[in-house]
Amino acid sequence: GIIAGLTPAMNGDVFYSGVNQDWKTVYSCNFENGSLSNPIWENNPSYPWVITNVNPKEGGFCMKSGNSGIYSTSTISIALDIPHAIMLSFWAKISSQSCPGCFYIDEEVKINGITGNGDWVHYSYEVAPGPHTFTWSYNHSDYYNYFQYDDCFYVDNIIFIASELFSFSLTNF
Repeated sequence: GIIAGLTPAMNGDVFYSGVNQDWKTVYSCNFENGSLSNPIWENNPSYPWVITNVNPKEGGFCMKSGNSGIYSTSTISIALDIPHAIMLSFWAKISSQSCPGCFYIDEEVKINGITGNGDWVHYSYEVAPGPHTFTWSYNHSDYYNYFQYDDCFYVDNIIFIASELFSFSLTNF
């Protein structure tokens, strides 16, 4: 079915849409409502991602991995059936001595193991129509990293740019 929060009428939710003059329809998630309550997110309950006001790229909030101990992985995913080709973009920042942050589209690695304590980096990917799963992951696998930096992976301003107005549908695969 159609997901609440991804239509133009739902501007108050985490997701909203608008039209950019130069591009196309824009669906984005900027986390400014301070919640991951939208059912579109598949959030690992053992080490869930959270919304934080620490280090956002823009605005007052961003999403961050929820690992709190060594030898753990925090993942969050969105599974969508996309009717038209899109451009997906987002900002990411790692704050980890040696534990990697990763991003996958349909289990294909797009960002593999970024580490360090750098600044925000912009990523963008073309995505073909069809069912897709987008996954952000932080793997805390190093005891010594426990005491370094913020020990997490931050993500902000996830944007889907399309050639025409459409609604996403939730997929269960």
